[in-house]
This record gives sequence, C-alpha cells and structure tokens, in this order.
Amino acid sequence: MPTERHAVYAGSFDPPTRGHIHILERATRLFDVVTVLVATNADKKRTPLLTPKERVSVFNWFADFWSRCAGTSGVRISVVRTAILGPRDYTVRFAHLVSAGFVVRGLRDGMDFEYERKLQFAQSRLCRRFDIPEPETVYLGSTLDDDLYTSSTLVHGLMEMDDWENAVGEFVPPVTLDILKRRLNGSHV
Repeated sequence: MPTERHAVYAGSFDPPTRGHIHILERATRLFDVVTVLVATNADKKRTPLLTPKERVSVFNWFADFWSRCAGTSGVRISVVRTAILGPRDYTVRFAHLVSAGFVVRGLRDGMDFEYERKLQFAQSRLCRRFDIPEPETVYLGSTLDDDLYTSSTLVHGLMEMDDWENAVGEFVPPVTLDILKRRLNGSHV
C-alpha cells in the first residue's frame, strides 16, 4: 500500500466545467496526489468540443494557479498531475500503474449515483480479471447549487445558441471558455 494518498479523478471532461474543477479542488484537500485522467467515453457519440490535450491544459492551468496560491497563502495544496487514457485502456489499470489507491467520482444527483455504482461494479470485475488491487472509490457530491444541473452535455447544447459565449460562460471556467472561443474562431466545432 502506497504511503502517499494518491487518487485518480477520471472523466471525459469535454469540456471541463466549473463542477469538474470544484470536485478536483475538493479532492486536493483529501489526497496528497490527484491525477486527472482525461478519457474517451465511447457512450458519447457527439463530436468533441475540445481535444484531450486542450482538456488537460485546463486542469494544468488550475494546478499551476493553486500551486502559486499555496506558496503565498501558506495553504497546502496537493500535487495535481494530468494524463490521457488510451482508447483501449481502463481507469483501474491506470490507477494500478501509478500506484493510486483511490478513484474520485463526482456526483450531482441520484441518477449519477446509480450510473457510478454500475461503473464501480464493472471496475471491480476488471480488477479481478487483471489480478490487481481494487482502488477505493470516493464519491464527492457538489456543494455548489449551480453544479447540480451542469453537465458537459448541457454545454454542448448551449454551443448551438447564437449568444453561446454568454450562456456557456455561466457553466465553464474562463480558461475553458477562452479555449472554446479560439476553437470556434479558427474552425467550426
């Protein structure tokens, strides 16, 4: 068992929302190291808004910002790392490779919980199949009312509006909005 408390926070994060960042911020208070794992969700058939590297860059921006703040305020912030999961790999296998004993999952409501329990069951089976220790799943519910109804799917829908920047800006951090603006000014999403 590793001595540092290392967690993997996995998701498609397309795009990273304020809710995703809020869950990551809370996870950094619980763990010494949190690795954000950007994955592809095969169930989501829509065209991605951001590339995996762009999604990682959002989390890296926050990690750098929190690190700078911790140095000036005396607040301890854990190490935040980022990685991209290959299309044929599994979160639990990645967690084992980086010696993470925990997987963090964000919850908005009961439907999320039902989905996450099914995912946890599948991950448990995969751990047995790969003969690796099963990481402990930690569910973090949002403490922000606005996050209860925010999803990447909602943001995808808002991108169809004429005034999408104002609508989307309510649900994503400014760094995500800046990347989306650059993408749309350069090409169509």
